[in-house]
Amino acid sequence: MELIKMCLIPMRSLFQAVGNAFRGSNKEIIIFSLLNIAVLFLLILLFKMSKKMKKENRESKFFDEQTKLFNRNGFILRFKYDISDFSRTNYHLAYFMIDSNRLQTYHNDIEFGDVVSHMAKVLKENTETYEFAARITESGFAMALCVDDEIVATKRVIKIIDEFSALTDTNGNPVGEVFKSSLYRLEENDHNCEILFFNLRRNCNSILGKNKSYVYCDSENMNNVQVEKQKTEEIRNALRRGEFKLYVQFIVDNKTKKIVSGEALSRWENPYTGIQLPGAYLGTMMNSGIITEFDYYMFEKVCQRLQEWGSTSLKELSLSCNFTRITISEKDFVEKISKIAEKYEFDRKKLVMEITEETLEKNRETALNNMRECKKLGFSIALDDFCSGFTSPLNLCEYPIDIVKIDREILLNIQHKKGKDLFKGLVALGHSLELKIVCEGVETENQYDYVNSTPCDYIQGWYFSKAIPARNSEDFVRNFSG
Repeated sequence: MELIKMCLIPMRSLFQAVGNAFRGSNKEIIIFSLLNIAVLFLLILLFKMSKKMKKENRESKFFDEQTKLFNRNGFILRFKYDISDFSRTNYHLAYFMIDSNRLQTYHNDIEFGDVVSHMAKVLKENTETYEFAARITESGFAMALCVDDEIVATKRVIKIIDEFSALTDTNGNPVGEVFKSSLYRLEENDHNCEILFFNLRRNCNSILGKNKSYVYCDSENMNNVQVEKQKTEEIRNALRRGEFKLYVQFIVDNKTKKIVSGEALSRWENPYTGIQLPGAYLGTMMNSGIITEFDYYMFEKVCQRLQEWGSTSLKELSLSCNFTRITISEKDFVEKISKIAEKYEFDRKKLVMEITEETLEKNRETALNNMRECKKLGFSIALDDFCSGFTSPLNLCEYPIDIVKIDREILLNIQHKKGKDLFKGLVALGHSLELKIVCEGVETENQYDYVNSTPCDYIQGWYFSKAIPARNSEDFVRNFSG
């Protein structure tokens, strides 16, 4: 305002000068005066534009452009100044998220942006006095509920989820169990929003894929997640340092008793605690989202190993690589593995991509498209853990599968006649579809004798080979007696 006042004073004089100039026909004074007026108008315009830009910058700093809710920064600011130490325990903090995998699998015709906008609308309608909501991630929202009672807070969260779920796809079907929530009553020492966000999100992730729409968190839940956060960071750093090493469990031809291929496995060679098995880190990777990065990391290790084998006595062996359903359901999955493979020279048919039946059931369309493209690149496809609980024989017809790996649980039942008949039937089914059959988990003499008596093509298990460091592969194969 001061700038405008300063501009208006000389403008009056200029207008008077212009009027006198016209009366006196002084052209130079007229031109000079008009130029000055133009400059002053420009200054006023620039001032107004600057003011507008500052306002827009403030809004972009604290508000989400799409939903017009607070963004992460805005929520943290409100949390800091609106929730005092005196009133902190009167609040519950709720976290809402979209189960993106389920949305893509069952409602892939609905636009993600429409889902986000619908959630924002519902949250606005359910925000009461002294409360605020924000979009803090692409698919996650936080809401501060001014409620100290657990039952009341839970009822409000359920109501919000129900209103979320009323959204319909293009066929008029409610999106249903796509929305998840975690809820926590604030304690006096809860000042760090980032820690609260992380813990609530992790608790929310724990119910993904389950028939459960929300989880109520107590202090123990939140503390456990904090420990998990530290473990996640350790794993992330270990991945950057290359501490996860490629191991191989070799697979034997049932007729020739010669090693023909191997399955790529991993071990964490932790310099402080020693070698750790996958059970010590894969769960954390799945929960934290690191698993996709890890899948590509292991894929590159396999490509590199196949290139190295190409100039050794192992050049005829193939090597399989496992992919989780999260990774194989990525839209740019084929593009990513293609770029990685292009860096190495090896026979593409020697690389086998292993997927589980769970992948096929939960991400059918994406999995099918990606598998077809992988076949075009020259890779083979193996269906792992066949008959492990997600079985549909139609999968063997619909998907471009080359190899079927019979789950170990089937082998454990061969002491019964029905178990033996089931095993033989699965082998016969695979062969009728011109598929190769691998029996996993062969560990004992009795198991080997039985599988050896069947037309099963390949045998995998401790009976022939435990998982060994890939760097020792050539020595192992050279000394293998079958």
